[in-house]
Amino acid sequence: MGVARANLKTLTWNNRSSASKNRANTRGVVGNSRFYASGGKVVATGGTIAERGGYVIHEFLSGTTNFVVTLPGDVEYIVVAGGAGAGGGLGGGGGAGGYKSGYSAVTVETTSVSIGGGGSGTAVSYPLPSPGGHGQPGGASSWSSISTTGGGRGAGGGAGAWGVPGGSGGSGGGGGGTGLSNVPPSAGGAGTAGQGYNGGNGTVSVVTCAYWGFSSKAPGGGGGGSAGAGSGPSPGSGTNNSIRGLGITAYAAGGSPYGSATAGANTGNGGGSNGADGGTGGNGGSGIVIIRYPA
Repeated sequence: MGVARANLKTLTWNNRSSASKNRANTRGVVGNSRFYASGGKVVATGGTIAERGGYVIHEFLSGTTNFVVTLPGDVEYIVVAGGAGAGGGLGGGGGAGGYKSGYSAVTVETTSVSIGGGGSGTAVSYPLPSPGGHGQPGGASSWSSISTTGGGRGAGGGAGAWGVPGGSGGSGGGGGGTGLSNVPPSAGGAGTAGQGYNGGNGTVSVVTCAYWGFSSKAPGGGGGGSAGAGSGPSPGSGTNNSIRGLGITAYAAGGSPYGSATAGANTGNGGGSNGADGGTGGNGGSGIVIIRYPA
């Protein structure tokens, strides 16, 4: 009888312990319901791996490589394409690379990850007048079946504009500005739905000068961003995201038509134009892919 009662006490305690474990597991699933919809915890390799804030984070920064899943589940991701280069002279800012984010189920599989480079900025085109001086578009990024389009080139400015618009892309490049009464500014390029927005139109301003007769100081349009369109010389804003676990980062912002700023690497931002008659546009930032899941 003593042995039976002892066994009964042990069984009762084990049942309580199992129930507590089940409740704890249930709380974990509810707290991370987005990640456990397809099953258990993911195990994977690929890219630069870090553990921060309770998540395993894979960052893919350049080239083409693989994301290899050995235990399936659900992951969170962002895929950002390369930003475009800005136009020369009074050119438009580069369009931001396309931006996508969300959650996805992964199986035991190997998928390819590719990172788009940033487009080069360009000097104003000579001899004048001639169309040219446009920046270069950004490169596409992708993970598995999810892809984003590189940013649209910033249009050339001044006499190089000649009505040639900013390029289309993930977000559109800004149009070229001009100070010549017989040369129209150009329009901003179109963005891609679900990835970014249009670039801003270039502006025109003819200021008389006693010696030369005119002076061209009108800026190009701002590049489109992933969270808003360029509006005249104002660039579109980027999208804030904290997926890296290192605070909030704005990805895929449009390039400004002032300052010839080269965008930071792995941001997908567009390059900034010089905002002066003879200047060179800045380069766009390269893209990035980040995948994370609970540790």
